[in-house]
Amino acid sequence: MIKATVEYVGFRSGSSRREYVLRSHLGAETHEYTVGIAHTAFTGGRVRFQDGPEICYLKLLRELAAAGDAPATDDFTLTDAELAEYLSAHTPAPRRSGFSPKA
Repeated sequence: MIKATVEYVGFRSGSSRREYVLRSHLGAETHEYTVGIAHTAFTGGRVRFQDGPEICYLKLLRELAAAGDAPATDDFTLTDAELAEYLSAHTPAPRRSGFSPKA
């Protein structure tokens, strides 16, 4: 079975969201998808601009896997829950210094 590969093409700013354009390749077939993140997610500090392409890439991979490489739509928007899940999974645990002050 051939699996689709996905490449990041670029982004554009819409009126209410930043839209990331990704392209899937399945054999000789290509398809373009748009995955959006609300502007408020960036301005509210819930996501960083540099993380946008990766978050959208991961979202599209999940959608392709769930739909057998043929989703019913070519436009997706990340939910607050998906953004929170990404942030939780990609936030490093606090470092422990190993220093213990004596009481």
